[in-house]
Amino acid sequence: MRILILETKSQKLVDAELLSARKMDMKGISDGWKFSWKKHFSLPYSKAYKVVIKSNIDEIQGLLIYRRQRTLSGFSRFSMHG
Repeated sequence: MRILILETKSQKLVDAELLSARKMDMKGISDGWKFSWKKHFSLPYSKAYKVVIKSNIDEIQGLLIYRRQRTLSGFSRFSMHG
């Protein structure tokens, strides 16, 4: 999915994409978070997505994890890089 994100240095909108995240994408996530990305990525019914800038798809700018539960409620976490 094509999206736009704001580059804070230049205050310009840049083309980005929301892509499915893979387990290997979780390797680069630091352990300093109060939220365990790796743990929630592996939970049943969880789906992870990553935000990347089109000009640099190797660097993750943000993550979103959605978990569908039986009550039809879910949660998501989003965190922007830097």
